[in-house]
Amino acid sequence: MAIENRITTISDKDQEMLYLRNKLTDLEDRSHRDNVTFSDFRNMRKAQKIRALLNDLLSTLIDHTFPPPLEFLRVHRGSALRKGLSGRTRPIIACFHRHKQVGQLQIAARTHVVFDFERHEICVVADLSHDTSDKRKAFLAL
Repeated sequence: MAIENRITTISDKDQEMLYLRNKLTDLEDRSHRDNVTFSDFRNMRKAQKIRALLNDLLSTLIDHTFPPPLEFLRVHRGSALRKGLSGRTRPIIACFHRHKQVGQLQIAARTHVVFDFERHEICVVADLSHDTSDKRKAFLAL
């Protein structure tokens, strides 16, 4: 009887862990909702501030009908480089103040996901958690 109780307890805890893991993934995705990732900035204006660089970049990407001003809550470089990737730069992650601007930027970026900025190809994508990225890759593979 004691073994059956332990098995039931372990099964209950396993279901609870799965629920908490899904909840954590959902919270992480919500925190990434207003983020946009800009990648492939190779040796571009190292001395310039990231916000000024993004303002210049976004002025080339979007037309003048985009509602000004673009307000960022925070702008920062992505995660640290791993060994063997010394030639690559870290992506810039921008969190926009207005969620509506994120949607409009994504629509504008869909027309040219990779575009030229000062003779560099810049990629604009949504900032997703690793779990969500893996799920999308698995879904697209079907």
